[in-house]
Amino acid sequence: MGFVSTRRQARQIVSHGHVSVNGKKVNIASYRVKAGDIVAVIENSKNVELIKAAIEEANAPSWIELDKAKFAGKILQNPTKDDMDFELNEALIVEFYSR
Repeated sequence: MGFVSTRRQARQIVSHGHVSVNGKKVNIASYRVKAGDIVAVIENSKNVELIKAAIEEANAPSWIELDKAKFAGKILQNPTKDDMDFELNEALIVEFYSR
């Protein structure tokens, strides 16, 4: 969503409790969201410099509707393979989980 600059930072702000999903604070970076869910920075964390700086420069992907003023975004749909900004080899995933 652009709440921070990197995926590693995103995992960290979630695990440190700075993020909520549908108003409920979450601390699990792999928390599963679905279309219609609202992901937001909790009120007390909106003044964290790392978050404030990143949200100003944020550009959310097409499957997320970002509201920079509210430090929140709505999941519009699940991303497709074409929406990924990295190479994805599904065969390796299937191979890993079928062991």
